[in-house]
Amino acid sequence: MVSKKRKRLVITLTSVFAALFILFGYYALAVTNFKSYGTSALVNEEEKTISFETDSMKILQLSDVQTSNLVESAIAYPTVERVIKKTEPDLIVLTGDNISNNSSKAVLNTFISFMDSFEIPWALVFGNHDIRSAVSPEEQCKAYESSKFCLFKEGNIEERYGNYYYKINHGGDTVFSLIFMDSADNSFTATQVDWYEDTVAKIGGKNGGTVPSFVFFHIPIAETYDAHKAYESDSSIGSGRQVDEIRTQSRDTSFFDTLLALGSTKALFFGHDHRNNTFINYMGVEFCYGTKTGRTVYYERDSLGGNLITLYKNATFTVERVNV
Repeated sequence: MVSKKRKRLVITLTSVFAALFILFGYYALAVTNFKSYGTSALVNEEEKTISFETDSMKILQLSDVQTSNLVESAIAYPTVERVIKKTEPDLIVLTGDNISNNSSKAVLNTFISFMDSFEIPWALVFGNHDIRSAVSPEEQCKAYESSKFCLFKEGNIEERYGNYYYKINHGGDTVFSLIFMDSADNSFTATQVDWYEDTVAKIGGKNGGTVPSFVFFHIPIAETYDAHKAYESDSSIGSGRQVDEIRTQSRDTSFFDTLLALGSTKALFFGHDHRNNTFINYMGVEFCYGTKTGRTVYYERDSLGGNLITLYKNATFTVERVNV
């Protein structure tokens, strides 16, 4: 005779395994039941160029997918899939917290396989939670660099991972550039600011020209707070809402002053504060919070998705939120 206590235990265990089976089944669908969207952009990693021949190129910014285990991946990935399907981008850029604290190698590898499955070039920067993963930053760099479609490069700045750039070409001419920087868990370093200055000059070429650029990173720079104060005084300079406290980089390394002096960067794209989604034009530069992607950690139900950046051949651009 089976005791009531044992029956309850069997029923409980059966329910738990059934729930796990459903979750992992849903996860498998999220990873394998996808459409290959392809892209018209042509990438030359050796020459650090991305070329397009149509009138415009679409860049999708995703931010704070932030999964720490495979169950969370199963929950977050459908949002990623839907926003990619809705926008059909030529390039995808993830602005940090792609995985999370204590994420295993299985979570990292699954994330890479999932992103590669769309057969669209993708790039990323690290966030503060990526570097707290159970997988070291060095191992993550190797994994991303070995991916078929990921454009990530480790770079050579001490204690920072993923400082690299790509030129955007149209008709054989460089019309724009994308600069990727690692804010780690606190701030850019003075060495990174020097690297940024050198990179802008290098992209500009021997004649000292200035090529328009975007900079992608994770933690907002200190001037994001100033931009929001300006937006409070004049709503015409921006759009969107601030729900979370603005948590900025902790040290002033003169990055924004250098940026203004060089006159190259037209927009900054970052994440970190999940429920902020403002776009603010401050001192001639667009400050763009990434739209939170994926139902993990904390978020606003009605504002999940991504940002679609449309870059035109004449070096103008637009940015719009895409909610799914």
